[in-house]
Amino acid sequence: MFKRLTTSLTKPPLAVFFMKDSWGKVILYLLFVPLFFMIPTWLKSTINPGMSLNRFETMVSAIKEDIHLDAAIITDGVLTTTESAVTNFDYFQINIGDYQPSQDKIHFVFLPQDLAIYVADIEIERMSYEDIGLYNYDFSDDSEENVRRLASGIKTFYNETRLFTTAEIFLSYVVGLFDHIFYAFLMAFFVMLFTRHIPLPFQMRLKLSIYLSTIYVVVELVAILFNEPAISYLVIPMLYMWHFWAFRSIKMVDRGLTI
Repeated sequence: MFKRLTTSLTKPPLAVFFMKDSWGKVILYLLFVPLFFMIPTWLKSTINPGMSLNRFETMVSAIKEDIHLDAAIITDGVLTTTESAVTNFDYFQINIGDYQPSQDKIHFVFLPQDLAIYVADIEIERMSYEDIGLYNYDFSDDSEENVRRLASGIKTFYNETRLFTTAEIFLSYVVGLFDHIFYAFLMAFFVMLFTRHIPLPFQMRLKLSIYLSTIYVVVELVAILFNEPAISYLVIPMLYMWHFWAFRSIKMVDRGLTI
């Protein structure tokens, strides 16, 4: 597995020999490579656990924009409201009042006496308003200080819930896996348009693209580790270079056989 990884990264022309691999071996490689995306997330959660500053500020902006309730108040740890409000940030949703579950969101739901976390319609955990510093809170106060106090209460609950660390690590793997599959198919189709003179069936081209798309993982890891999203723009050029390098060698072998 590591031999295929290092060869795909450093010697793309030699990756053409992996086209004869069984699909079982190729799929195993495809499932293995995105595991590297879990490393930065794990390091981050270990060194600096809890909600990131960027996510916190995104939540504050969402609350400012969408949550304006004149008839909602928490008094002595009990929420009283005749209104409802919903706001979204990242893959989270904050619900006050009526709760309509969404399959693609993690919900912070304000219940009569607790703040709860729901995934779809399943409750994961809950904490009292006193425990998160919202024993008394007025939702009609739209001041910066009050909005940040609400966000801080939600952040406290977030930081106390182990679910999010596990979810973040798993999500980084899933996103990396789907991106790897996407780029492999994209490059397999793209290169096929320009290398029709090379008699290779699509399934062999796809196998080769799965190996060659390992460079995408490296570029993204560098972007994450150095916190430079602009580096991600190098993904497509690097993928093209690696495929051009590999298919150029196939062309040379083909010519040699025809001489």
